[in-house]
Parts: sequence; structure tokens; C-alpha cells
Amino acid sequence: MRLSSLLAMLSCFLPLGTAIAQGGGNAGGEWGQIAYAYLYTSSGEGRAAVHSLHGVVLWARSDAASEPTPEATAAARRLYRELQARAEDANQHFIGGMRNARVYWGMYGRDSLYLLGRAFGLPKADSALVVMVDHADSIGGQPTIVGVAQVDARLPPSFWGTTWMSADTLFHVQGRPSELRRALQESPLVRRFLELHGAP
Repeated sequence: MRLSSLLAMLSCFLPLGTAIAQGGGNAGGEWGQIAYAYLYTSSGEGRAAVHSLHGVVLWARSDAASEPTPEATAAARRLYRELQARAEDANQHFIGGMRNARVYWGMYGRDSLYLLGRAFGLPKADSALVVMVDHADSIGGQPTIVGVAQVDARLPPSFWGTTWMSADTLFHVQGRPSELRRALQESPLVRRFLELHGAP
């Protein structure tokens, strides 16, 4: 699928809420009602690895949703898989999630992040892009990009964690997601968004 066609499809999926591939990837989690995904590149291995943050998406969701029906959950899972496949067909990477049978998502490539029909350039230097989405699950309003900011991309090594081998033993040090939240809070706009949606 051509990228232009997929971008057009992105804008058509607003009711559902609605990149770097080389030596990196994406990961994420949740803080209360906020789901997040971050995009990064990496070089080196083990304790010598160097990571660079390039982008973060924050999706604010509602806690007022009722329990979805099995049919709605199955339909959302089908949509989720379809969107993953279409992003792959366009040589892009899928990010997002599903909650209460509501899908929130975006995609990214080496230089750009695509979200709700908009394209954002990903910084290459010492700053990282942050995009904030309200009503990501379409409860209480349509999914809307309510803010864009930049934060320092130089996260401490403790955020990333590391894995290495010594002799015949594999060692793993878990990363600390709180370091990302601390970096995001350096932006007054992002800090307000996190506070408004109850991020702990």
C-alpha cells in the first residue's frame, strides 16, 4: 500500500483514535489513564549500547467505558491486526494499543511520525518530539492532538536497562520508566497534560 493511501486511511479512522527502523524500535506502557509509546535508535551492544530517544506519543484515555461485548472486542482485534499489516505494507512501523475494544494507533518511519492524519518530523539531535492525544478512545470526544512539544532526548542510562553475557551467565538490568516521565515533565505543556489525566 502506498504511504499516501495509508495516510488518507489514518484520517478516516478518527472515531477509533487513532520512525528509525534501523538499529532501534519502539516500546511503551501505561501511566494511569495515559498510554505511551517511545521511538528510539540504538548502536552497540550490552553495556556499551548507546540509545537515542526521537519521539514520544501520549494517548489519554477515559476510565468511564463500559465492558465491551465479545463481538466488539473481536472486531477491535481484527482492526488492530489489519492496521499493523497495512503499516507494514507501507514500510512503516505500527504503534498503539487497544482498550475496551477501542483502538488507538499511529505509525512511524525513519524520519517521520504519522498520527491522526498528520505527519511530524522526528528530531535527529538532542531533542525528542512529544505528541499528546486526548480522547484517544473516542469517549467524551473525538481523538484530538492537543499539544506538541520537544524535550531533552538524553535520557540517563538507567532508563534503558541493559543485557549482557559474562562467561556462561546472562545478566539483565531492568530499565526505569520513571526516568522518561521525569524527562517529559521538564516541558510545562507535557507536565500539564500528564497532571490533567492523572498520571502518577
